[in-house]
Amino acid sequence: MRSSILAAVVLLLVVPAAAQIGAPPGGPPSIHGFLEVLPANGTIDRATGAAVLKLHRWRLLLAPGSNGIAPDMERVDVPIGDAGQDCFFLPPGSMVAHRRGKVFTYQAPRGTVCGIKKLRITAVSTNLSVGAVYRVDATLVGVVLSDLLFTTRPKCMSMAVIVGDDDGFGGIQLAEKDPEVGRRIRIANSCNPGADWPWLGQ
Repeated sequence: MRSSILAAVVLLLVVPAAAQIGAPPGGPPSIHGFLEVLPANGTIDRATGAAVLKLHRWRLLLAPGSNGIAPDMERVDVPIGDAGQDCFFLPPGSMVAHRRGKVFTYQAPRGTVCGIKKLRITAVSTNLSVGAVYRVDATLVGVVLSDLLFTTRPKCMSMAVIVGDDDGFGGIQLAEKDPEVGRRIRIANSCNPGADWPWLGQ
């Protein structure tokens, strides 16, 4: 656990502050943690570039000294890329707490075409002195990945999970599984997105 947190701290120290872009709904987060990225699968509509991504057992590592998160009472946002998309924002009260505040869930209304379709945040460790850890499982729909239509090379994009004033930041490396005819895409692994996240220096 401590090695993961140490790696997150090192990453934040070497990534420079980016040029300012618009803040996410609810304002910029001020306590920067780390998003541990694992391989994940998805599909892309080759006509529009809109994609579906399914995240399983990713981890949100809060920065040591954070006062914790309350996903059922705080805003939740999952921006991807340079500026993210507002449809991946959940206002406070959208998630439901279960198991005495250890598990938080959200299910989007039927017919949602852009946004968080499913989200589950599960407390793994709540030791704030070394950095609490939460597991993140999610299905995201309508993710704009048009660049994949023009290149078969993996593309590193910034991604974060924001809860209240905390965030976990990381990079995702995307690729098409069958770029000629297929719809399947994948997050191959984590990567360093460089200076794509604008609030790391705050």
